[in-house]
Amino acid sequence: MKTHLLKTKRFVTGLLFGLAFVGQHIDYCLAQTNQIDPQEAILQSPGFGQSLIWVGDNEPGATENLELLDILNHLDQPTWPSATEQFLKNHPSSPWTASLHLAYASFCRETGRTTKALEHWESGWSLVKDDSSKNGKKLGDEILSGWMSQLSSLGRVEKLKELVAVGEKRSFSSNQHREQFFAAKDALYRMQLHPGISYRCGTFALKSVGLRLQTNGVSLESLVSEASPTNGFSVSD
Repeated sequence: MKTHLLKTKRFVTGLLFGLAFVGQHIDYCLAQTNQIDPQEAILQSPGFGQSLIWVGDNEPGATENLELLDILNHLDQPTWPSATEQFLKNHPSSPWTASLHLAYASFCRETGRTTKALEHWESGWSLVKDDSSKNGKKLGDEILSGWMSQLSSLGRVEKLKELVAVGEKRSFSSNQHREQFFAAKDALYRMQLHPGISYRCGTFALKSVGLRLQTNGVSLESLVSEASPTNGFSVSD
């Protein structure tokens, strides 16, 4: 009986000691977490595949930092896109907003959300197009070149004309964005001079559909040699 009581006492003592240790460890972790500056954590986070930067004369507020950091800490959750859009809606003038528009536009483009991507490129550009600060200039270059790259892949001639005129007056801060701008400019030139060659994605797509619908695709081979009109083929064509 005494042996049993002794074992029980040792078990309870060990349990209490273990709980005390765990509690101290949790307190330590919380203390460490509280010492992390949310703004610095955002700047160092590669969550979107690229680090976010803020622009403007005033630093981001504490509430914005905590909200954005929470999004970055939960990018493995399916709700993060809607949380990002809600942040942009709630904080349209946040110092983080332009950079977040850039990151989200890039994500939308890569995942086929074309309309959303174009909306966020344009929204981000409107915030930094006249910003001459180092960060503002960097974001502006990246947004403009990325936006033009997507526009050129979609054949959006009129918008490209508008942005080429803007970009030609701009001194790009990196070779990458300068080259991306000139690639989009060259694409515009080809679309205007050789539309029959430039607008062939629809032709190739039509051929692929035809191959799916018939076993003999020999008659479809001549289709790819047809010049594609800028507005695509009609059903009668």
